[in-house]
Amino acid sequence: RRGARTVLHGGLLQHLASPEHGRAVAAFWRKNRADPKLKADYLLSAAVYRRFQESLCEALDAYEEKEDTAIQEAAAHIRDMEQKRREMVQAILEVCVPKFRVGTTESGRAR
Repeated sequence: RRGARTVLHGGLLQHLASPEHGRAVAAFWRKNRADPKLKADYLLSAAVYRRFQESLCEALDAYEEKEDTAIQEAAAHIRDMEQKRREMVQAILEVCVPKFRVGTTESGRAR
């Protein structure tokens, strides 16, 4: 878990790299006399897990940066639309009510 993000199956990968899992796999192999060649398929080395974590952090940083950019663009668009609406209302008021400007009194003097 990083910030408010959760990595699907991240806990499973962490478990597969844990010493407890390694001991459990070794015990299972001894007890069931499983093919030793297959044992590595059920383990995840600490180095591989560390590389996964590093690449995951990079991917999450890139994703969060992309999300932040999208949010900033949406906010800029909203501000632009609000400004255009204010200008439109002002233009309508100037046509419908001569000498009326937002922020002034009816006589045209600033408040």
